[in-house]
Amino acid sequence: MVSGILPKRRSNSMVASVLEQVRAAAAKRIMQCMHCKGNMQRSHAPFSVDRNGYHVHWDALPAWVCEQCGEPYFESEDVARIQRVLAALDRETEAA
Repeated sequence: MVSGILPKRRSNSMVASVLEQVRAAAAKRIMQCMHCKGNMQRSHAPFSVDRNGYHVHWDALPAWVCEQCGEPYFESEDVARIQRVLAALDRETEAA
C-alpha cells in the first residue's frame, strides 16, 4: 500500500473562484489579425457566397473582427454550420 497525503476536497465556492479567474484570463487574451496584426474583437460580420447558380448572404454571423482593417475570422463551429447549410442547399438544387 502506498501512503501519501490525499488532496483536500475543494469547496464549490473555491472551484467557482478558480473557474472565474480562468475565464477572466481567457477574455484578456489578445488575438491578432493575420492580415495586418491588428487586435481582434468578438463581434459579427456579413458573409456571402455564390455557388451552383445561387447567392447566399448572411448579414451578421458571429466572428472575430479586426479593429484595424475589419477582416473577419469565423470559428470552426460557425464554419461547420455554414458548410452544413450550403450542403443542404446543394442537395435541394440538385433535386430540383
